[in-house]
Formats: sequence, structure tokens, C-alpha cells
Amino acid sequence: VPNFWVTSFINHPQVSGILDEEEEECLHALSKLEVEEFEDIKSGYRINFHFDENPYFENKVLTKEFHLNSAAASENGSDWPAS
Repeated sequence: VPNFWVTSFINHPQVSGILDEEEEECLHALSKLEVEEFEDIKSGYRINFHFDENPYFENKVLTKEFHLNSAAASENGSDWPAS
């Protein structure tokens, strides 16, 4: 379904209010979103955002980890294109 993820995010009542125009444009390149539970599912999960080529960053996948019952959360670094 073309533009499935960007449409889902901009139509979500809480998410749409925090997206600016550039972030919305970036989401047009989002092709897949997958959630992976950690081996111990009670400890957290990871969300992988898969992107097509775009002018915003060079990574094909951006990852956000959520550690439950922990103050730690991590993100992988983004590879921003050279200006």
C-alpha cells in the first residue's frame, strides 16, 4: 500500500501533533516497520524503521530500543549526509 506508514502516522491523534513538515516528508521513505522483542520479552523490545533512499539520512534502517524497568533507552546513530 503506497504511503501506508506516513498516512498511519499523520492520522494518529497523538503522533500527528508532534510531527513537523520535514519529519512528515521523511516518513514518505519509510517502507517497513518491525518490532522485535528481546530474548527476555519482559525486558523490552526494539523497533526497526526501514527506509528507502532519501535525502534526510543515509541509513537504510534506524533502530530504537525500549528497555522496560530500566532508565536506559538507546538509539543507533544516524549517518547524516555530508553537506
